[in-house]
Amino acid sequence: MSSRKIIFANGQFYDAETRKRVTFRNGAILEVGGKEGDISFGVDAGHKPAIKSKGKQAAALSENLSRRRYEWYQPLLDRGEHLYFSISLHVTESYWTGPFKFRVLLLEDLYAYKLLKAKADDIRLYDCACVMEEIVAGEIEYFTKVHGKSLNEIYKTTYVHYFSNYGSPTANAHDRFFTKPTLDEGSEIRNLYSDKSGRISMVKIL
Repeated sequence: MSSRKIIFANGQFYDAETRKRVTFRNGAILEVGGKEGDISFGVDAGHKPAIKSKGKQAAALSENLSRRRYEWYQPLLDRGEHLYFSISLHVTESYWTGPFKFRVLLLEDLYAYKLLKAKADDIRLYDCACVMEEIVAGEIEYFTKVHGKSLNEIYKTTYVHYFSNYGSPTANAHDRFFTKPTLDEGSEIRNLYSDKSGRISMVKIL
């Protein structure tokens, strides 16, 4: 068994003597010691933003509309609802098996908006605090919830946290996130703001 003094800094591990970066084999078992307060257990991944109330969200959107920054904004989903996304890495390790499908809980209401002078198809999603709370397909032995201030951040942080050795995350939340756990075609969230039935109301500049 090898014993070395390791320092954790800037999100990386370094040898205290050589000051060079240290990496570990996937699945390696380590014995860790430290001072009181140096080690935390059961900590979720990602960034936990402050949750804005419905009133504060609506006020911020209305202000952007009144200042003519937005042409319109549109409510899509309420806080407490779920979205789903997948990461299709067909790999097998001793502690996880893919492909993977994840469930995301919205902690704030989800809105779409269009900047006043943007192209017609340049629709954006307003930041929405959320948490990846469960794996619904695939198996990961060491699971951690992932927090984020937006859907794109959730996708990126989940990918980096679990699969950083298998490429770089690129995502467009409009097409990556689905309202149905089966990820059926047509259940992408972009279909919510292109809804023609009138089920979802759009707030426009008067």
